[in-house]
Amino acid sequence: MDRQLGRYEERWRLPQRYPAASNRFAELLRQTHAQTGLRVVVLVNMGVMLGPMLLQPLVGWALDTCWTGTLVDGVRRYDAAAYRAGFSLMIAWLALSLLLLLFTRETRCRQIPAKP
Repeated sequence: MDRQLGRYEERWRLPQRYPAASNRFAELLRQTHAQTGLRVVVLVNMGVMLGPMLLQPLVGWALDTCWTGTLVDGVRRYDAAAYRAGFSLMIAWLALSLLLLLFTRETRCRQIPAKP
């Protein structure tokens, strides 16, 4: 019984651990009309998956282009420059996110009314 209750409580702690994820939904739902709320939820979920889906092969490509040819026990070994190139793509994605954040507006926790 205690284990099941523990798992149930863990679900409710998820927004505390990952506040940015829950804030995205709340912020975007307030900035859209009530009729388009569900579409916004779908777009946020798609955006959450789109970033890693695009970044994973791009970081691999950046690592491979900067690879010096060093092998250790048949496994590629990348130097710091290769990792710097890979991580710079993640920082660029973060900068794009921050830039897009500038286009949001404050609603004072109120839903935007629908236009007639």
